[in-house]
Amino acid sequence: MYKLEVRNITKKYGNKLVLNDFNISVNTGERVSLLGPSGCGKSTVLNIMAGIIDDYQGSVILNGCDISSLAPNKRNIVIVSQENLLFPHMNVYDNIAFSMKAKKKSKDQIDSMVGKLLKEINLQGYENKKVSQLSGGEKQRIALARALAAEPEVLLLDEAYSSLDTNLREKMRELTIELQKKHQITTILVTHDKEEAMMFGDKMAIVLNGRIHGFDTPQNIYDKPKDRETASFLMRDNFLEHSLGETTETIFVKPEDIECEKYISKDKSEVICKSLYEVFENARLEKDIIISGSINKILYLGAKIQYLADFNGVKIKVDSYDVEEKYTLGDAVYMTFKKYCFFE
Repeated sequence: MYKLEVRNITKKYGNKLVLNDFNISVNTGERVSLLGPSGCGKSTVLNIMAGIIDDYQGSVILNGCDISSLAPNKRNIVIVSQENLLFPHMNVYDNIAFSMKAKKKSKDQIDSMVGKLLKEINLQGYENKKVSQLSGGEKQRIALARALAAEPEVLLLDEAYSSLDTNLREKMRELTIELQKKHQITTILVTHDKEEAMMFGDKMAIVLNGRIHGFDTPQNIYDKPKDRETASFLMRDNFLEHSLGETTETIFVKPEDIECEKYISKDKSEVICKSLYEVFENARLEKDIIISGSINKILYLGAKIQYLADFNGVKIKVDSYDVEEKYTLGDAVYMTFKKYCFFE
């Protein structure tokens, strides 16, 4: 039995269809990332799970029971957003203790839990601090501790780290994963950051136009995109069209399949791609396809160099970790493929 299920959810705002027959099932103790662009419906479905939005078609199932009609405070599902929504008139202790006081737990129980959670988030001694005295990262840690103090069955994170700088985001993500594993809480993260989604989730769902476009491990989603929309969202529109007889095939290029290792042919051309990902099982194997182009932009990104190559008007991004062998602007380059696929 799944811990949490969302079945056939459809949601409209006026005439705008935000969620279109949305379905997802999450196992107990699992971490799931919902990844998609702004406006795709991912935050809406989180608010439906939490009971904040109740005007929709479909159902929310927790532990096999339909909780669609339950009020938010009856669901044992807690949501943490990027705004953190700490109570500004309360100190840190009272913020964390809020749900425990509502459940009428004893002062000893509350003191013990608050102390334990502050230790886990490395903010011991912050009990009497005011919210206004906290940094952005500290507020998010307190918000996470307050959520854990409620002992939820499901923890929802709605872009919870997006207001933090890069280093703080990484630290908060690592801390959340550490605490999630320790407390074994089923956790769902909504994000538009691809790397964050892949690093956080045991599984990842791609949300596009209000529907799931693939739900699997991050590696499987990346290796086997369901359709062109998914591939385009994940991998920066690396597509080329190739004519084969009377038909035109759309070639999909994964960035790591573009190898910047030099291959010197008789005319000293540089081959920058040797293979192409085969998305569909029935993708056809043909002789090499060779396409010529040139380097028209170079970005130096620390440990790697990113080249922008122009192939007959189509821009392909190429990441190279070989910083010793460098291309220059205008260099002639070639891509050669043994596999290709067609997206309808």
